[in-house]
Amino acid sequence: DATTRDAAPPAGLHAFAAGTGPGTCLHAILQHARWEEPEDADDRERTATDNRALVERYLTAHGLDRPGRPHRAPIQPVDEVEALVQRVAAAPLLASVDQEPRRLADAGHLLAEWPFAFPLGRIAPAALADVFRAHGTEPFGAEYADARARLSREAADGLMVGESDVVALVDDRWWVADWKFNRLGSDPSAYTPEALRTTMMGHHYGLQLHLYTLGLHRFLRSRLSDSYGYATHVGGATYAFLRGMGERPSTEPPEATGGTPLADASRSGLFSHRPTAALIEALDRLLVPDA
Repeated sequence: DATTRDAAPPAGLHAFAAGTGPGTCLHAILQHARWEEPEDADDRERTATDNRALVERYLTAHGLDRPGRPHRAPIQPVDEVEALVQRVAAAPLLASVDQEPRRLADAGHLLAEWPFAFPLGRIAPAALADVFRAHGTEPFGAEYADARARLSREAADGLMVGESDVVALVDDRWWVADWKFNRLGSDPSAYTPEALRTTMMGHHYGLQLHLYTLGLHRFLRSRLSDSYGYATHVGGATYAFLRGMGERPSTEPPEATGGTPLADASRSGLFSHRPTAALIEALDRLLVPDA
């Protein structure tokens, strides 16, 4: 699942095995990890012990617990994945540039592997592109719309089914978070804002992000009825590129991943975006027959 390759020898999590099986293993670990903020030293020790045992169990079950093959270079996989869990716990996954950093531990409510479904009206890519052209914000503006228009000339319909890795409530707003294990290079310097944007486009993650947000929008509207408002209740979406989460050794200044500046180096590997209410409402009218 790599988009670029380089000659630098991989180390740490960048040496971890790639492919569907390893990705499934890491998703399962993050699905079941404990994210709550421990209240005292004893709780911190129990949380750390539980998370390490979880890592050991899943890595063993998937044949990924040994330092050699199938990994790309010798590593201590349990230590590396345990460190990844700690980085995810510390990362501001649930905050945009105008908000205080918020972590999974700050969530008042958290759902892992959240499923959603809605009927999909017959829609042509050209019509979908028109919605992004009219209401999208960078990096999902006019250029992105042109790329969507080239997908196919065939219309599609049926049932839209999705599953977000995390849906979390923080500061009275709901967020979507999704884990990605793409290998963009051999160290965190490869996970620049531009590289994340390119990957979001090349793998159609951008469209996925908007469909996940639409699913959340429709779910909240059905539950909250007249009290629901997109601006009030939806915070946005963050795609966490797990291999790139960590200190970015680059000297470049922090810049935008989803149209807003990064708060600090702790956002390395994170792509956050909040679609406009106008875009989500237009997608709702276009894609869903009963909207």
